[in-house]
Amino acid sequence: MNEFKGKCSKRIEQTKESIIYEAMSIFQEGSSSSLPPFNLAQGMVYWGPCKSFGELNEEVQKQNQLQWIDRYGAIEGIEVLRNEIKKKLREENKYSYDREVYVTPGSNAAFQSVLLTLCDPGDEVVLFAPYFFNHHMSITLSGAIPKVVPFDPKDFLPSIGDFEAAVGEKTRVVVICNPSNPSGVIYSPSLIQHVQKYCQERGIWIISDEAYEDFVYDGQDHVSTDGPNVINLFTFSKGASLAGWRIGYMAFPPSLTPQFAKIQDSIFIHASHIGQFFAAQHCQEGRIRTKQFVKSLEVHRDLFWNAIKHIPGTVKTNGAFYYLIPVPKGMKESEALRFIFEKYNIKLLSAKGCGAPGYLRIAFAVIPPELVESCSTRLEKALKDLYK
Repeated sequence: MNEFKGKCSKRIEQTKESIIYEAMSIFQEGSSSSLPPFNLAQGMVYWGPCKSFGELNEEVQKQNQLQWIDRYGAIEGIEVLRNEIKKKLREENKYSYDREVYVTPGSNAAFQSVLLTLCDPGDEVVLFAPYFFNHHMSITLSGAIPKVVPFDPKDFLPSIGDFEAAVGEKTRVVVICNPSNPSGVIYSPSLIQHVQKYCQERGIWIISDEAYEDFVYDGQDHVSTDGPNVINLFTFSKGASLAGWRIGYMAFPPSLTPQFAKIQDSIFIHASHIGQFFAAQHCQEGRIRTKQFVKSLEVHRDLFWNAIKHIPGTVKTNGAFYYLIPVPKGMKESEALRFIFEKYNIKLLSAKGCGAPGYLRIAFAVIPPELVESCSTRLEKALKDLYK
C-alpha cells in the first residue's frame, strides 16, 4: 500500500514540542533506584476538591439539575458559576473596569481563544522569560510570533528597558504570568502598572494569566493586572484541585463579548456542566479551605529551599509552587533529569522550553505534608551528587 504523504500546516510544524514529552520519554525508560518515587514534575497540589464526586452528584440531584446536565447549555457558562465568579472578582480582585466572564475548558483554552480573537498571522506577542511553555506553543499555533523578554538570573525578573525594546510596531499582545510558572517569582505592582500603562498608550492588549493567584506567601496579597486593555485568565485546576475537570474562566472588557462568542461557539461550545458545578461548589465553600492549604505550603517551600539553596543561581520563591535550579555547566537538561531520576527516582522537568535553558523546574505542591521532609532530603542528596 502506498504511503500517504499529506502535509501539515507550517504553524504546527513550527510549534515546539511540549517539554512534558521529553521528560516522559526519560521516565518511560524506568529508574534503577529501589527508592519509592517522587514526582516533582507536574504542577498539581496534594489536596483534593472540596467535595467528592458522590457528594456533588447528591447536590445536583437536590437542585433538580440532572435533567439538563447532559444537554447543550449556555456558551458563556452556567449562571450559578458565573455569578460566583463575578462576586469573587468584585470582592477579591477589585477591578476598576467592567468585566464580562466566560467559563472555558481550562485557562489554556481561554488563552488560545484570546489569541485567535486578537491576533492576525505575523502579529507579535511579547512573553517574559521564564515563561509558561504552553503560552509559547499557543502563540505559534495561532500564527503569531513570540517575542521573548530575557530575565536577570539573579531574580528571574525582566528589566523595563528589555521589555520596551521587545515592543514594536507589530506587537499586538503582551503576556504576563503572575505569579510565575515556572520561576515562582511575583512581579511587583509597579512593574505591572508600568507594563499596563505602556501598552494602553500604544493600543496593545495584555493577557494576564493569574492561575496561581491563590499561591502567595509570607502574608502577601495577590495584585491583579487591571486596565481597559487587560484580559485576565484564571483556572480551577490549582487551588480548587479540579485539574482533570478542565474548568477555567476569562474576565474581559464587555466590548469583546461578540468576538469571544464566535470562538466559544465554534470550538468549545461550553465547558462540561458537571465540572462547572464542581467549580461553583468551590466558590461557595472551598475558597477559605484553599487558603488554609496554601498556608501549609510555606513549609514545603522552606524545606525545598533548604534542599537547593547551596546551588549558586537559585532564588527563593514567593509565589506559585515552583523552583528553578541551574544544571551544572556543560551538562544538558536531559542528562540532569535522567541522572536524578535513574539514581534517586525523582521526576523533575526541564525549563528549556520555558525560555530558561540550563535550568530544571521543581513543582513541590503535589507532595503530601507527611512526605515533604523525606522528599526534600532526598532531592538535596541528589543535587549534591549531581554537582560533585
